[in-house]
Amino acid sequence: MKYKLKKIRHLSGNKATIYSVSIDDNDKTLYELFLAENYSSHLSEIIFINKRLEVIGKKTGARDGFFKLYEGSYGDCVCALDDKKLTQENYLLRDLSKLIDEKLNNEIYFSLDGLEFEGNLELEDDNNL
Repeated sequence: MKYKLKKIRHLSGNKATIYSVSIDDNDKTLYELFLAENYSSHLSEIIFINKRLEVIGKKTGARDGFFKLYEGSYGDCVCALDDKKLTQENYLLRDLSKLIDEKLNNEIYFSLDGLEFEGNLELEDDNNL
């Protein structure tokens, strides 16, 4: 599988950069697919999630209290916004986190201000995650 980290510009700001992932040749990110899947049946929750992410990106940064920590294995940096429906996506993020960790400081690195990823944001899973 191929993964591409994509910045969500309208949610990102000077406190944090918000990313989503596209898989293989899909132009839509997982976040965009999630929004489309849930828009009509859970609009109020979608609005809440968008506002929360915008606050994180533009006002507060990513504070521990905003997330359900330790959703993955020790050290994989996977957190959740505490929604049980996202369990399957959480497992994908665990695997993707391992892949990013392998590439960090080699193909991917942090910008000078520490807010963004730079480098090759197109990742290929050589180990069939």
